[in-house]
Amino acid sequence: MIRKSRKTLSPRLMKREAAWRPDRAAPFEILVSRANDRPAVRSPRPGRAAAVARGVLAFAMVTSVCRTSPRVPSRAVAMMGLSLILVSISCAKHRVGPASAAPSGVSSSSTATHASPPRDQPEPSDAEPVARVGTKFRYTSAILRDERAYWVDLPESYDAASGAQARYPVLYLLDAERFFAQASTTVKFMSGQGSIPEMILVGIPSTAHRTRDMTPTHSLTGPNGEPTQRAATSGGGPAFLSSLEKELFPLIEARYRTMPYRILVGHSLSGLFALHALLEAPASFHATIAMDPSLWWDGHLLAKRAAASFSTAKTLKNTVYIGAANHDNDPDGQGPKAATQAFYQAIKSVPSPNLRCKLQSFEDENHGSVAFPSFYYGLAFAFNGYQLATLDRVEDPATIVAHYRQFSEKRGVTFEPPEAAFAIAGFVLLFQQKKIDRAIAVLEENVKRHPLSPAAHEYLGEAYLAKNDAAAAIRSFERALELKPGDEEATKHLQKALGK
Repeated sequence: MIRKSRKTLSPRLMKREAAWRPDRAAPFEILVSRANDRPAVRSPRPGRAAAVARGVLAFAMVTSVCRTSPRVPSRAVAMMGLSLILVSISCAKHRVGPASAAPSGVSSSSTATHASPPRDQPEPSDAEPVARVGTKFRYTSAILRDERAYWVDLPESYDAASGAQARYPVLYLLDAERFFAQASTTVKFMSGQGSIPEMILVGIPSTAHRTRDMTPTHSLTGPNGEPTQRAATSGGGPAFLSSLEKELFPLIEARYRTMPYRILVGHSLSGLFALHALLEAPASFHATIAMDPSLWWDGHLLAKRAAASFSTAKTLKNTVYIGAANHDNDPDGQGPKAATQAFYQAIKSVPSPNLRCKLQSFEDENHGSVAFPSFYYGLAFAFNGYQLATLDRVEDPATIVAHYRQFSEKRGVTFEPPEAAFAIAGFVLLFQQKKIDRAIAVLEENVKRHPLSPAAHEYLGEAYLAKNDAAAAIRSFERALELKPGDEEATKHLQKALGK
C-alpha cells in the first residue's frame, strides 16, 4: 500500500497526523484533583496490549458466529480472526507515541483524552477554576509524633454577612483523600435543600500508617478468620483517637465558629475506627456514619465490646448509621456481614430512648461503591426531622421556633431555626395563600433572628410592598443594599417602592 505524501493530505488529515505520529509527542492534558493534588493523566488511545486484547475478543466473537454457519470454512474463520488481531496491533502502533513522548514522570499509557493547547500558549486571561474545595492545613501531633494534614471546607454562608454570627456543626471525614470532594458537594446540596444544617467539613487524609491508626487492637487475623501479616503494625487506634480529641478538635474549635455537635464518618477500616470511637468516647461525637466498616476485625471484637459497653447505657443521645455492602458470599458467621449484624444487634439493644441506630444494606453495591450512597443516607438519617415538613402550612413564626426547639431537645444540642425556613414559610403565605399580614409576621421574625442577612430584609420589603406600605418597604430595601451594595434584585424592588 502506497502512502500519500504529506503534501497531498488535506489540512484536516495533516493536523491529525501531526498529533498522532509516533515520532512526535502527543499533546497532554493533566487533570489535577483538587482534593489530593495528584495528577491523573489519561490515555487518548488504547495501548498495544489493550489493542491485542480487543483483537482477540473480536476473534472470539467472529468464531462464535461463524461456527453456527456450515458454509464458512474453519480456515476462513482463522484468517479473519488473525487479521483482526493484526489490524488492532497496527492501529496501536501508529496511534500511540513511544514512552519518550510523555512528560517526565508520566508513562505513554497516560496521555490525555482531549488535546490541550501547546505548552507555549498561555491560558486565556479570564480562565478560572470551576470550583475550589476546601483549604489544606497541617498540625504537629505530639501524641502521634508526626506532622498531620487536615482539610477544611467552610459553608457558603460562613464569610457572608448573614452568617457572621452563626455557628456550625463539624463533620470529621476520615480517608479524606478519597471522599473529600464528594462529601463537600453532598453536604452543600443537602443543606441547600434544607434537609440538613450547613456545616464545617474537616477532612483527615490517611497516611502510610492507615492500618495502624484505624485499628483498635493489634491483630493478625484477616476478614474470614485466616491468618495474615498485612496488619503487622495494627493497634494504634487509641492513640489516634487521643490525638483527635486533645489536638485536632481544640484547634478547629479555636479557629472556627463551631457548635458543640460533631459527626465522624469513616469507610472500611476508618469505619471500624469510627465505631471504636463511639464505644470509647461516646460524648466526643453526636453522630457516627460507618460505611461498610471492617467489623470483622480481631474476631468481631467491637461487637463483643458493644454488647458489654452499652448494656447499661441509658443516657446516650448518639445517632449511629451503618451502610453495608453486599457480602452474600461470606462464610456463615465469619465474614463482614455476620460481624456487622452482630454489632448492630448490640447497639439496637441499648436501653437509651435517645440512641438512634440504623443498618441499611445496599444489595447492588460492593465494598468500595457503597460509600457514596451510605454518606448521603447517613446524613439524612442523622438529621431526620430537621426540616419542618409542613412549611406550606405554617401560620405564624412560633410554629417554626417550636419545631427546632423540639429537634434540639432530641439531639441534646441547640439548633437555631435556619433562615430558609422562615423565608419559605413567608413566601408561601405571601404569594400562594395571599395572607400578607401573617407573611409579614414570619418575615419580621426572620429579620430579628438574621439581622445581617440582606436577603431577609429584601424578603420583608417585598411583603411590605404587597401591603402597599411603601415607607416600610423602602427601609427594608435600603437596609438590604447597605448589607449587599449593588444587589440587582434589591435595587429593582427599591425603585418600584419609590415609584420609579
